[in-house]
Amino acid sequence: MNLIKGIRLGALKVHESLLPKYRGPTPMQTAILNNEEVTGVSIVECRDGRDEGRILAQVPYTVPSDTTYKDLSLALGHLGSRLLVKTLQNLEYTRKLAVQQDDSQATYSPVYKTEDFKIVWETMGAKEIYRKYRAFHGFVPIHTIWRRKDIMNVLLIKGMTMPNPKLPLMTEDFYNRPPGTMFFMRKSPYIEVPCIDGDRLHLTLLRVVGRTDKTAQQFVNGYLRLNGGLRMLTNPVERKKPTPKFVYPPGHPKENVDQECLDDDVGF
Repeated sequence: MNLIKGIRLGALKVHESLLPKYRGPTPMQTAILNNEEVTGVSIVECRDGRDEGRILAQVPYTVPSDTTYKDLSLALGHLGSRLLVKTLQNLEYTRKLAVQQDDSQATYSPVYKTEDFKIVWETMGAKEIYRKYRAFHGFVPIHTIWRRKDIMNVLLIKGMTMPNPKLPLMTEDFYNRPPGTMFFMRKSPYIEVPCIDGDRLHLTLLRVVGRTDKTAQQFVNGYLRLNGGLRMLTNPVERKKPTPKFVYPPGHPKENVDQECLDDDVGF
């Protein structure tokens, strides 16, 4: 900040939110996680506080329902650069009309940690998982645990979609298996996964940490053998111990339903 104080005309910054909402380092990710329909960019004066300077210009942006962090970053980057140029071209005028932020209305975007990128199959429905995927796609991939024999692999989800509800299920047994179970067809471009809320997701691109990206078809051909026989996990399982049964939350319709244990659940 001492450097900024030495600049004769001061310094401006582009912030990817409609300040004072979502001050801080991750406004775009937080907007998607919170399912915001509108965000935007702000041109503000640099101050000692975090994103607390006067607002010289703002432009709203309607967030598409399926946008990802990567998409939003590009869109707001273009919008912010154009707005910054216009602000600099009319700097004297915009400074005269600059607005002080209302600190009472301020909200903050956090620094996200590893736990924030994890899929929790026991509590997260399909829409919540998909929103998490969109919020961090192009930033840090969301992840789950994939057990192969006694090795606990971190599986990065690099591509995901929410299917059309009218699309037929891959198998009639789909909802008899717990959330996180992988269903596939050899020539299908996706792996179908049930979620705790009765909805489903399609995985299209995956990467085992330490290896290369695999399309769903490549992942199936390389790793899966029994349809519906492998379940992704929220947390690692101790070596040499079988994969535990899925624990449904209290009050869930399947809370006391016995689960069929297929071969891949134990062997992988």
